[in-house]
Amino acid sequence: TTALHTYYKYFWNRTQAYESLGFDQFIGLEDLHDPAFYGSLYIDDFVITEEIMKTIEQTEAPSFIYATTMLNHGLYNDSRYGEETLQVVDDYSDESNQILNNLATGYKRSDEAYLELLERLEALEEPTLVVMFGDHLPSMSATYEEVGFVEKDQNLTLAEELKMKQTPLAVWNNYGQELQPVGSVRTSFLPALVMEWAQLPGIGYYSVLQEMLETLPAYTA
Repeated sequence: TTALHTYYKYFWNRTQAYESLGFDQFIGLEDLHDPAFYGSLYIDDFVITEEIMKTIEQTEAPSFIYATTMLNHGLYNDSRYGEETLQVVDDYSDESNQILNNLATGYKRSDEAYLELLERLEALEEPTLVVMFGDHLPSMSATYEEVGFVEKDQNLTLAEELKMKQTPLAVWNNYGQELQPVGSVRTSFLPALVMEWAQLPGIGYYSVLQEMLETLPAYTA
């Protein structure tokens, strides 16, 4: 089992946290030799793709890899991509235009890295499951109101709060497992779903998660 993160290991006490969670190894920014950056702030997602493949190829045993990328982390009102910034909108305030164009630029790069990862995993011809999701929406509260995503960025309605707490979930496998849409689901239930998708027995804690998932699939504080 391996944890990968393209930011500093000391941040959020990650070294101790991943060890306490039972990971065999944790690879962070400090362990990467001269990693490539995309833009001026964060490590390129292609670095994560490379590290995932390297980790898989180092052992014949089955691998569980929990990888966290940083490329699209906020804040976004900067010029991190310089002349490479995509110009996808110009209908809003200067700050919102900059934020949205930065997001689009980073997302495009991440999509390209994700596609390369799937293509390389497919070529391995080993049974592989990939679960990709975001931990939260981008931090850009005023822009959400300006573009009409919510009516006001404060005092959200229940429906708006749900919108603000939803991120995409993408699941891929190369062993013919038919996957049904799961709808809105809390990330803490993903372990139970991963066990199901990987065709592994959901014993103990995973059984508890599965039962709760069927009763209350999404909730907040």
